[in-house]
Amino acid sequence: TIFNVVATLIFIPLLNILAKVVIRITPDAAIKEKNKLVLLGNPQDIVPATALAQAHVEVQKMKELVDKMFLRTRSYLESKSSDARELAKIKDYERITDNIQKEVTVFVGAVMEKALSHHQSHQAQSLVRVADELESVADYLDKLATYKTRFDEANKLEGEARKELFDLMDGVEEFYHHTTRALINPETLDPTGDTKRSEFLRIKAEKIRKNHLNRVGSGEYPALTSLTFSDMVVALRKIRSHCHNITQALERVEES
Repeated sequence: TIFNVVATLIFIPLLNILAKVVIRITPDAAIKEKNKLVLLGNPQDIVPATALAQAHVEVQKMKELVDKMFLRTRSYLESKSSDARELAKIKDYERITDNIQKEVTVFVGAVMEKALSHHQSHQAQSLVRVADELESVADYLDKLATYKTRFDEANKLEGEARKELFDLMDGVEEFYHHTTRALINPETLDPTGDTKRSEFLRIKAEKIRKNHLNRVGSGEYPALTSLTFSDMVVALRKIRSHCHNITQALERVEES
């Protein structure tokens, strides 16, 4: 009893240090806390302009989370090994974006029940759509990471196929950053240019799929890699499509 009591008394001053060590070892816990919504009060009690401004800030935070998810997914795909812990972190990001999307939709939906101006109505609809598109981007990033688990020692993605896939991913990620930048700075919105970029990436994705099918047909790659490679290209093409939808949603607000 004396030993336990003395040990406890000695340990009490070290609790703060222990807490910091635990958070440092398990950064996901910090991520979960930081990405909760901070919308204040009941939307019914807030002036529409203020409520929409708050929702806009939360969508921007959601965008920052998807930014991080892009980085993690790219790093995970480039790694030669498949770290289960890293995959779990990517899936956790996806879960958080899903929660934020639902909360933003419910919050803005309550705001839309109030009397809004023509511009505010378009702004509210845009925020809901952008949140939905960002959540869809996160979904496909999650799928991209999951597809990697299909590869093993006998069926690897190497050589020209790997180079083409990451080249496409570079283009899609750049397109994502370009379209979502308008969330922070509307002056960067470029609907005409984004439509051209989107179409270019779509054609490029189709070409890459055909190239890989030809390589599989000539025996350069195992047939088992063909389906997975095709699924990964489709996921990137879908991300490109959702990014283009973000441009269209933001364009409607500017037009109003």
